[in-house]
Amino acid sequence: MLHCCVDIFGLVSWIFSWFVYVSRVGVTFYCSMQSFYCFMQLYLCGIQVLLCSAMAA
Repeated sequence: MLHCCVDIFGLVSWIFSWFVYVSRVGVTFYCSMQSFYCFMQLYLCGIQVLLCSAMAA
């Protein structure tokens, strides 16, 4: 009976550690995608500003 409980506990801790790992990777991926998206937005914004200033000049 004790061996069975130990197995269940080990399985639960393994699932929990796997979940923590996956969520860490997911958060890292999400944050990098967000920063990439922000960078692209700034880049496009800069191009628009350059075009507008070129048109106005």
